[in-house]
Amino acid sequence: MAIERKALTYNKKVIEFPLFKGWRFFDYVDGSNPVEQWYVGELSEDAQFAFTATLKDIQKVENPQHWLCFKRFLSGQYRKHRIWELWFQCGDKRQYRILGTFGPERWQVTLLTGCFHKSKVYTPPDALDLAYKRAAALTEGRAQRYERQIPVDR
Repeated sequence: MAIERKALTYNKKVIEFPLFKGWRFFDYVDGSNPVEQWYVGELSEDAQFAFTATLKDIQKVENPQHWLCFKRFLSGQYRKHRIWELWFQCGDKRQYRILGTFGPERWQVTLLTGCFHKSKVYTPPDALDLAYKRAAALTEGRAQRYERQIPVDR
């Protein structure tokens, strides 16, 4: 990733700092792309538009704590990999969740899994553990990431 740098050239000591160009999104991949399969196979067309709109909105906001759809960092064992939760919904009144983690580089997000949520119940029921296992696989190098392209024409 090429980082554009701005320098204070009037000083003998040059101070460089990276400029924010937007977040980059990656899907967890272990031979297949489960996030894309969830997106295509389980989301309605309205939910797909809501998912894409959510990513487009947060792509522009540098501080993740200012993302309108940011729900929380998960607690307990999930803290080890700093797994967090985003939410969105559309006209079908269903609550959608995306579990992810930051990194490995600055301004990068890895989407681990998508799920549904209702009254403290996740569908699939093992969504949190699945996200933990996938984050561990990425950390240990047993899985890869695939960059998700966010369409600009919608």
